[in-house]
Amino acid sequence: MHRHISAMENRDQHPESFLWETAEGYAWMRLLVFAVLFHFGLVCGVGAGKLSIFFKLIRIERFVGVSPAALLNQLKEMELLLSHFQAKCEKSVDKKKRKTVVAMDETFFGDFMVLVLMDLRSGYLLLEDISDDRCYDSWFEKSTPRLKIFGY
Repeated sequence: MHRHISAMENRDQHPESFLWETAEGYAWMRLLVFAVLFHFGLVCGVGAGKLSIFFKLIRIERFVGVSPAALLNQLKEMELLLSHFQAKCEKSVDKKKRKTVVAMDETFFGDFMVLVLMDLRSGYLLLEDISDDRCYDSWFEKSTPRLKIFGY
């Protein structure tokens, strides 16, 4: 019991610290951490070291593991789960026919080319696929299955 009380006293260093001991505060802190990791870490490419500094500046390091190594592990796990999340979301899409405008483009990275197909209304990337050529047949073969998934 003494160790538990001592740990609580060590965590209770700042005026807002009591919030993180409540269920609501804990839920909000988790949302904050995952949102920051997703947006700044995965989307914007901010490194784990800078994210660690941010979390220390907002004084949550006593409640969440915010070392660069811990954050890097969490970022890797989130990145692995994104494809499962994408598949789950795509399965839940209503298959009704819909009107949309899509844009097609090729992006070159050194020795390889990526075909990119985007729904302009939502900005959702329907297709990103490495390809050897950008002829009509390649586009048709790779884009048709993806468009059928969404009812286009």
